[in-house]
Amino acid sequence: MMTTTIGRASVAAVTSMLVAMAGSATAADVLPGTDVAAMADHAVATLAAAGHQADLTFTLSGALRGTTGETGYESTSTLIVRQTVISPRRAIGTAIQKRAADDKGTPTPPVQIVRFDDRIYMSGGRYDGETVWVRPMGQPMMNPADPVFRLPRSSQLVGLAAVAGEPGPYVRLRAQIGDFMALAFARSLHLGKSDLPADQNAATNGTRFENRTIDLVIDPVDGHLVETAAQLDLAVDLNLVSDWGSPITGDQVIKVTSRFVPSRVGAVSASIRRPTSAITLATSRQNENHDAVAQTLLGDASSAMTSAYLKYKTYGVSLKELSNLAPRIKWVTRKAAQARHRQVELVWANDTGYLVAIRSASGKLFTSKGRGDTSVTRNRCTFKGRSCRAWG
Repeated sequence: MMTTTIGRASVAAVTSMLVAMAGSATAADVLPGTDVAAMADHAVATLAAAGHQADLTFTLSGALRGTTGETGYESTSTLIVRQTVISPRRAIGTAIQKRAADDKGTPTPPVQIVRFDDRIYMSGGRYDGETVWVRPMGQPMMNPADPVFRLPRSSQLVGLAAVAGEPGPYVRLRAQIGDFMALAFARSLHLGKSDLPADQNAATNGTRFENRTIDLVIDPVDGHLVETAAQLDLAVDLNLVSDWGSPITGDQVIKVTSRFVPSRVGAVSASIRRPTSAITLATSRQNENHDAVAQTLLGDASSAMTSAYLKYKTYGVSLKELSNLAPRIKWVTRKAAQARHRQVELVWANDTGYLVAIRSASGKLFTSKGRGDTSVTRNRCTFKGRSCRAWG
């Protein structure tokens, strides 16, 4: 969350303008010459300074669009956050996610998200307090105090103007989300063929924004923010986000809608402490990458074991032979083979089966077991003696 400082003269001018508006016949229309940027910043700064409780509903839909306009492979995810923000540096939220395409809209268990001294912590997962968030939701949504789609400053917007003739007692200001703000959100989606910075930067810089409208609804009586609603539609060339081995035509299209509604503004008495059983969001992302490296190495090891069986009719081959079959792996027979050193442990192997293992830098232990003349393996993951999510 960001706050905007307004000098005494500006505050007086805004207050006078609000009083005049409150007494006008059409309260939803602003007076000619009104500084709507100051009006917006005043509403945002007032909310930020006072602390607040609010609800955020954030929906992200993705699809592939062909060159003739047809779409397919559509999926939708909705995130509902109930949040308490004490200050720009400390906030807490409870998030529930619904993924319509994956599990028929069944909500996931609530996840607690805490911002404490500029770090974001997550807790409420199945094991050891860790939750790895579904990537397409975007990192800014994990932060209850993040300004994106909640409390934007006028400097982040383009063409801010009042919507004339808006029914009801409130003033609606409409603008386009600025380039920097829109690109920052696109970057948070981790678009790209891979996690390599070059791929992600190419996809982000190649994003085309087809709609990026945001509304700020303000009460003209006291100038407080009633609602922030946004619509962001973007498209990225499939060649920038998909590595399918051959040129492909079309776009990946993503539609974002959000609605942020403060429900109580004023002194928020709840205390926020640094979580003891949670991990930071940055650590969660880093662990996810570490685990992907370990799983890839273990997959290569299983393929090498299968190749050995097809060649020698046994899994019980030497480490030297395995090194010839999979030279990128450093094969060892001791425990705690480390993925960061490209090591894989050959736990045991005989004529009919094998077991290989690797430890990720995240601390998770991954194992693969194979038996008979089949390439089908049984993959397991454990962390501190407890089972973690399946893989492969």
